[in-house]
Amino acid sequence: MQDEAVSTPGPVRRWRAEPGASPRAIIAEHGQALTRVEALTDDVLRVRVTPTEQLAAEASCQQGYQQGWKEGWEQAPPLRAGRLTAEERDGLVHLKTDRLQARLDLESGAISPVSPEGLAYASDLGAVHWRQIERDEVSAIAPALAAALAQQADTAWPAGPARTGIWLQKGLDQQEGLFGCGQRFGPLNRRGQRLAHWTTDINSPGLGLIDGCLYQSHPVLLGLRPGLAWGLMLGSSWYSHFDLGAEQPDALGLFTLGGELDYYLFAGPTPAAVVEQLTRLTGRPALPPIWALGYHQSRWGYRSDTEIRALADSFRARRIPIDAIHLDIDYMDGFRVFSWDRERFPRPRETIDALHERDIRAVTIIDPGVKREPETERTHLSDPSVPRHSADPADPADPADPRIGCLGRPGNGKPRDPQLAAKGSSSLTGKADAASQ
Repeated sequence: MQDEAVSTPGPVRRWRAEPGASPRAIIAEHGQALTRVEALTDDVLRVRVTPTEQLAAEASCQQGYQQGWKEGWEQAPPLRAGRLTAEERDGLVHLKTDRLQARLDLESGAISPVSPEGLAYASDLGAVHWRQIERDEVSAIAPALAAALAQQADTAWPAGPARTGIWLQKGLDQQEGLFGCGQRFGPLNRRGQRLAHWTTDINSPGLGLIDGCLYQSHPVLLGLRPGLAWGLMLGSSWYSHFDLGAEQPDALGLFTLGGELDYYLFAGPTPAAVVEQLTRLTGRPALPPIWALGYHQSRWGYRSDTEIRALADSFRARRIPIDAIHLDIDYMDGFRVFSWDRERFPRPRETIDALHERDIRAVTIIDPGVKREPETERTHLSDPSVPRHSADPADPADPADPRIGCLGRPGNGKPRDPQLAAKGSSSLTGKADAASQ
């Protein structure tokens, strides 16, 4: 980091409680920044720091969530706003709800949460820092982002918030384990690693080898030490990463592009409480169908209808319980989503029916990326006679068919067909094939 280019908020010039019958937030005005601390609930604190005079607009997903619980969605429990009291003494603003406490340092802007038992956790080791990131620095600061940029034809580096990097360090207890961060390789305790939140498929030098990047980004941490569990979620859709003691063993580092630091602290004090607080904020998953909780066979490389059927027969012949088989991108026509390779899977409907006859669900993977083929797209749009990549109308293998496994699709939770159930075994019940008994 180039010290001469680094900016910090500076001392707090003045602070105020946001107006309202039940105060839930304070605004601190610095010489070069604005800090807002909000008690979303009595056990969830949201902290936002911006180098500008105005905080970014709220994300539409948060507005949608609030609308969801108003309309009675079971997965969106209501957020009961916390009541935040604030008192200035000894150079600190002491913040308190019924479930948590924190201190805001008026000199540096550092925030130090404290548990009701007096245990400090996730305390800022200093002020927030920010500066402009130049294009030639990306490989050192954000290797995962650099690898993704290298695959793009347009290497232009955008101006504005996109190149404003923000850093913050928080202290770690010697006995603190750090868990979470979503789909990653390696041990459950992430301490000692640096993990980027940048969903990308980087094959070189190897999948998951650049700051742990894989197919999902979950900037959520669970801190756990004797007597206390707490949580942190970074609210950024820009490139970001956690340094979990890799650079400095006793420090948790947060970094994000985007020009604003926005994070949530969960007071715990148990792992179960942290998960409850997190899902109270983000929404909770719908209750899955019973079959989704069973054993699923999933592997890249099942390349034909014949191989899929042989796999299903092998499970049944060996009396290994199974509830679903996943088809990876191999079933697609040239890796195009919503398509079938008609040479290797000539009759998709029959493939799916064959699995159902064995009481096995089929889950066909769908990637979020759509293959870019300008020439093919123009041909298909201009000439109706050119066959599409979608399924043959005579054998649609309709993705909306409730028999095809899609965890979020209504109808998948219906009871198992007794006639089908008699032909196979579920990994939940463990009942063997009727023919084998």
